[in-house]
Amino acid sequence: MLLYRQSDYQLSPISLSKKAEVTKGTMTGLLAGLENQGFIDKIPNPCDQRGYLVHLSSKGLQILEEILPVHYTLITNLMSGLEDGHLKELTSLLNLLSKNLVKY
Repeated sequence: MLLYRQSDYQLSPISLSKKAEVTKGTMTGLLAGLENQGFIDKIPNPCDQRGYLVHLSSKGLQILEEILPVHYTLITNLMSGLEDGHLKELTSLLNLLSKNLVKY
């Protein structure tokens, strides 16, 4: 989904790891799996001849366009039962959990 949000559907592995808040090693493993399944392609980075960019493949784009509407509907329905106070509390708790995850 991080690639899908980019106008050109591509980012460097380092940018992806920062946006996903995971280590470079974790991202390397995730990218290997996505590449093996055909969801991403690695393309040469025109700004860094030693590096590459991760590009969302047509297969990856197709699967996201199939599942995202269902995902967004599910999340909307799930969250619709929460009042503003509940949403603020949930956001606060999720932010706290996220900060604790960084420690590990």
